Amino acid sequence: MRRPLHHSSPGTSADAGEGTLEPFGMFPVEVAQTLRRHAVHRCWRDGDVVLPADRVVPWILTVVRGMLRMAATLEDGRDVFFRWHGPGEMAGMISAIADLPLPVDAVAHDRCETLHVERELLVDMMLRDGGVALAVTRLNARHTYDTVNLVRMNHESSLNARVLGVLRHLAVVNGTREAPGAMALPVSQRDIAAALGASRQRVNAELKALEQAGLIRLGYNRIILFEPAARAPAAVLTH
Repeated sequence: MRRPLHHSSPGTSADAGEGTLEPFGMFPVEVAQTLRRHAVHRCWRDGDVVLPADRVVPWILTVVRGMLRMAATLEDGRDVFFRWHGPGEMAGMISAIADLPLPVDAVAHDRCETLHVERELLVDMMLRDGGVALAVTRLNARHTYDTVNLVRMNHESSLNARVLGVLRHLAVVNGTREAPGAMALPVSQRDIAAALGASRQRVNAELKALEQAGLIRLGYNRIILFEPAARAPAAVLTH
């Protein structure tokens, strides 16, 4: 009988910037090292579909460089944005483990590199090591929370509240600390509109209202979100 792997906390890359995970870095270090040893490295161009929707993912995947845009295309052609996956994060896990079709496309943004491991390797590790199974369960629970939280934010009573809710959601899953009380989001107005099912024009108006209220600061494909205690008092304008 094979012995369980010894576990330590997930690792970060010292040369990739604070908070940036190494490949498979959401797993304990020894598990991540095992997965990296068996992984196949792949490179993608901007716009390549790395994981297509409506198919079962046959391997587990982690981002090495660049980002994956997770979005679904509805029957009428509309785009529904969910989140970005950055370096160290994994995509397609629920599909690979549950043997269910992936409901979204994972599309490469700019130059993107990934590592792929056959899902049978991870399943075997889960069967013989409860710590690995717990790590996978936590990852899938996190993705489930992300999805449910996004749905909840999408049902706020006003578009203004929905825009602010989605920004706060994305700050949790994709944000980086800009300064005390401020989170930077690498997100475009197109992504926000796609997450909400609203027009870019209406979303732009609400973002300007939030900026005027001191809740955010707008930039090019980047938004700074201020925590409530860090902003100047102001009433949020609703259009």
